[in-house]
Amino acid sequence: RKNAMNATTRNYTRISALVFTIVAVLQGWRAASGFPIVIDGWTLPTAGSWIACVVAGALAIWGWRSR
Repeated sequence: RKNAMNATTRNYTRISALVFTIVAVLQGWRAASGFPIVIDGWTLPTAGSWIACVVAGALAIWGWRSR
């Protein structure tokens, strides 16, 4: 069987892949633009956004490919 996913699993996978794609794009935009994120006086380094972009991007690719 090549495609053994039922409709519910397929929809969940699509929605998850879409969410991870949006997160990856936003984190990449934040890192590239240098938009500051300040939490209680502490500024999140842009390296954190690059890491989040790569991780979310990998999860998005995995989600799109597995459907």
